[in-house]
Amino acid sequence: MKRIFSLILPSCAVFRTGIPLPPCTAFSTPSRPSAAAAPSTPTPAASSSSSFTLQLDKAEVLSAGSLALPPMISVPCTFASPNPDTIEDCNKLLTELIKPPNVEDLFEWYYYTRHMPDADPSWGVLWPTAVTLTNYLLSEPSIVRNKRVVELGAGLGLCGLTSAALGASSVTLSDREPYALHCALASAACNGLSDTVKGAILDWCDEENLAEHRASVVLASDVLYDGETVEAFAKACITIVAKDGVVLVSDPETERFSGARDMLVKSFEAATQGNVNIEIIDLPLPIVEYGGVSLDSRDHEEKMKEPTVLIKCTF
Repeated sequence: MKRIFSLILPSCAVFRTGIPLPPCTAFSTPSRPSAAAAPSTPTPAASSSSSFTLQLDKAEVLSAGSLALPPMISVPCTFASPNPDTIEDCNKLLTELIKPPNVEDLFEWYYYTRHMPDADPSWGVLWPTAVTLTNYLLSEPSIVRNKRVVELGAGLGLCGLTSAALGASSVTLSDREPYALHCALASAACNGLSDTVKGAILDWCDEENLAEHRASVVLASDVLYDGETVEAFAKACITIVAKDGVVLVSDPETERFSGARDMLVKSFEAATQGNVNIEIIDLPLPIVEYGGVSLDSRDHEEKMKEPTVLIKCTF
């Protein structure tokens, strides 16, 4: 059954408590010299000096959580791009992101308030794959400008929200977790993007439902962690772009599930009878500057150091 989520917030200021959080993490992408790569190896990104920075040291508490909704904070964010001619004012792309304070608080809310000990709080983490894909879009804004965009497994929706801010004609954020979509759509409202951004819970195996969300661009980050879902994900992407578009998937260089990228490539090739161009592109690491605590959990400092790659599929 299809469920569409929308959220209209007259003013995010009504949620603010003015309570700052302790100094946390900010991250962006360093410039890295490009180098020619052999066809069989990942190629470097066309430009690597774009950067997204989440200013967690300036975060404000919006809610401590309730039975209906998890704890949420508003985090200021800034952008920089090597293409000032194509992005007029980067710092007006997104000004804030709504998210849980950290994964521990989110787990405790699930466990003690919602009595859902088996719930997965990982959507509340802003993973490096989402940051590096966002930085790639900042370097190549024409990929999404004036295009219909769908982000699968969106989580907090950073890549889709950035696409909307870069001028996408429409953006659909999809995730299996409704609380993630609530945060993502709250971010859209707070950044004046509600007219462009909507949310949907999409079943990757429901071809009829997916066909209602046709788009020119599909975005995804950190979705290749289960070998049983890779083929369904590939078919969902093809259904959405209708064999005439671009799919961008960012993934840890060290795969969550061994062989997942190869499975994805073979699934795309089989479904299109080889009529697809696939590139594997190295993405620069985010710069991580730590303050008093880590970004989202005690082990997240190490996670943010994971190299990532982009699987770019052009149909």
